[in-house]
Parts: sequence; C-alpha cells; structure tokens
Amino acid sequence: MKEQLRLVSKLQEVDRLLNRLSDAMEDLRGDGLSDDDIHCITKELELIAESKGETKKQIRRDLLTHYERFYKRHNDNALAKMVNGVCQACFVAVPSSKRMRVRQAKQIEYCENCGAILVFEETEEDRERQEELKKK
Repeated sequence: MKEQLRLVSKLQEVDRLLNRLSDAMEDLRGDGLSDDDIHCITKELELIAESKGETKKQIRRDLLTHYERFYKRHNDNALAKMVNGVCQACFVAVPSSKRMRVRQAKQIEYCENCGAILVFEETEEDRERQEELKKK
C-alpha cells in the first residue's frame, strides 16, 4: 500500500507541475513568446504528460478514480498528510481508530470530513515516542 501512496503522491506533484507550467505558458504567450518557444514548451508538457500516463497505469483503479475526482473538484490536496492526528487538507481531527490505520498504511484511508487520501507524516514527537518504546 505504501507504494500505491507513493505513486499517488508522485501523480499529485506532476499534476501541480503541469498546472503551473500551463499557467506560466499562457502568461508568457501574452507577453509575446515566440512560436518556436511555445512549440518547445508544448513538447516538454507532452513529455511530462506521458510520464504521468505511465504513473497512472501503476495505480489501482479505485484509488486513481478517487484521486482524479477529488483533484478535479478541489484542484489540489487529493493526498493529505496526517500530522498529529489532523488532516492537513481540512484541518479536522482524524478519529483515533483511523489514525492507527493511516500510520500502518496497510490500506488506503480517506479523511471522513473532506475525503482526501490520508498519509502519515511522522513528527519529532512520534519519533521520540518510538525511541522510548524501543528502550522498554
């Protein structure tokens, strides 16, 4: 499951990059960017889109469908970190039973409030707690 979450994270980064590059290209086009430059940028965007397609093929269909719907609706943060038991997309506390499942990453968990795909981000406090448990 961790590999699937890693792939969705990569997909989200690529989507954000494509959005930023498309916006920048539109701005530059308005500033008089040459046709040759536009062609080069378009080719680069196509290569990135191909890479995105390859990544999508590796993601489970149900997870990819959820990601695409969420990203399209919210245009960001389909994958949200859970820090100190709080979803970082909507800043609502995640129920304790779900926190453990997110931490273990044995299955995909979604925020009950906003629907984002939750991933665990270990904090310094978590690492210290783990060290204490190892000492006992």
